[in-house]
Amino acid sequence: MSLEEAVMTSTEIKKQLDKQPFEPFALHLLDGRRFQVPHPEFAWVHPSGRTIHIADSKEGGTDILDILLIGSISVRNGHARRRKSS
Repeated sequence: MSLEEAVMTSTEIKKQLDKQPFEPFALHLLDGRRFQVPHPEFAWVHPSGRTIHIADSKEGGTDILDILLIGSISVRNGHARRRKSS
């Protein structure tokens, strides 16, 4: 799998944030780190579509992630969604 096939897009992430009813999810980076999104108000995609900002409810800070480094999304039911091959 190439890097282009492994990464998510801002459109895929926005769809997950806009899902009704919202389902909490985690973003899995290609380096193995994971970031939880418990509510849609805890994350927003920058207008450029290049980064996502995730509020950290425990520490009060914000993590800024390069969307090109996100390999998959998983929802609490355990299903992972990876970028589809073109």
